[in-house]
Amino acid sequence: MKRLLFIVFCLMCFVAVNGANKSVLKSSRVHIKFMSTTPAEYIESNNYTSSCVIDTITGNVLITVPMQSFQFEKELMQKHFNNKNFLHTKKFPKSVFKAKIVGVDSVNFGSVDQYSVVVEGNMTIKGVTNRLEEKAILIVSNKKIMVTARFDIHLSDYGIIFKKGKPATNVAKVISILMNAEFDMP
Repeated sequence: MKRLLFIVFCLMCFVAVNGANKSVLKSSRVHIKFMSTTPAEYIESNNYTSSCVIDTITGNVLITVPMQSFQFEKELMQKHFNNKNFLHTKKFPKSVFKAKIVGVDSVNFGSVDQYSVVVEGNMTIKGVTNRLEEKAILIVSNKKIMVTARFDIHLSDYGIIFKKGKPATNVAKVISILMNAEFDMP
């Protein structure tokens, strides 16, 4: 009898753990692109090595971005981006966005639909953390969940300030970030 109770207890724990894990979606199919536009120059960079985790029950979101993985068209741009005067990626190798989907209970992750949501939380870049509130689009299909968000950040909010020289004229004070993530349905 004790053995039977032990087996039932183990099965219940297994089901509980597996059920809890189904609410957590993880993806490494994340594309982060940033764009800087000035009269002097258009700069674009892409990162395909980021990761994103979404808890469909709590609405918690975690996006981790390895900063040295941004790829630029010009090698010199990449060098400037990584140096200590800009993002100092050796000292600050990743950026993190810890957030929450506001009103996540209005999103039915089991039904094909599209949702416009608000995500609010803290963005940390170059060791500086700021509060962000942005809109995102969630598209739920039979096999995948797609998340898209576009927002602007002020470089000065993260201690990135250029007062003179080429960076002051070539790099925008406000850059646009586009994030796309794809998750498989559990």
